[in-house]
Amino acid sequence: MAGFDVIEMLNGNSIQAAGARKWYQEANYEDAKEIIRDELGNIRNSFVKVGYFLRRIKETEGYQEDGYETIWDCAKDQFGITRTTASRWMEINRRFSEGGYSPYLAEEYKGYNKSQLQEMLYLPEEKLEEVDPGMTAMEIRAAGKSRKKKHRKVRKRTEKSARKRTR
Repeated sequence: MAGFDVIEMLNGNSIQAAGARKWYQEANYEDAKEIIRDELGNIRNSFVKVGYFLRRIKETEGYQEDGYETIWDCAKDQFGITRTTASRWMEINRRFSEGGYSPYLAEEYKGYNKSQLQEMLYLPEEKLEEVDPGMTAMEIRAAGKSRKKKHRKVRKRTEKSARKRTR
């Protein structure tokens, strides 16, 4: 191929890429906010996607193709993801993805960030209706704890009244 120089082409691409990388220096406040929102959405969606594909690998036992005994061994060795983290991401996918089994976050959870979704994992379905994207992760956690405290108080009262009846 006459006139085709790979080195020249790579240098040209590098120069073009270097110029394109400077776009961020021109970003104003509004641009920066939009970019941050987009990137945070990408992060949130990434956890849902990773959870989905970990579930797929687990269910199809794909990890055995590389000689792993469990999905947890595969996740740790291949991706540096601990069992706890892999399990949490898989559960985020199960609870908050479209149809409960897809790489996409369900529409009703798109306003929530990863920390909120993580705290929402510990809430029963009926309690999820009380949570909104304006709540902090700490507020969501507190909502779950208040339910547990109420449950413990009711259980203690029930146990006390049961002891009184048996006397």
